[in-house]
Amino acid sequence: MKLINKFINKHPILYVDSYYLFRVYHYPHFITILEKINSKYKIFDPWDGKEKLIKSNILAKSISSLRNHIKFCPQMIILES
Repeated sequence: MKLINKFINKHPILYVDSYYLFRVYHYPHFITILEKINSKYKIFDPWDGKEKLIKSNILAKSISSLRNHIKFCPQMIILES
């Protein structure tokens, strides 16, 4: 989470386990971090085109589950202009 917070102003794109967002299937999914508000993160979810607030522990679990459950490498994409 420290690395995400370090680059929060660049709106990083993260690879996560979608189960923690939708509670349906474990599947790799990209989201964009827009900002941190207290202990929550405001994200943009391209599947439904909506901005959402998620708790930091849910984001951490979705990253960890991507690696440990789905066996995909967590990734963070940062665009430099």
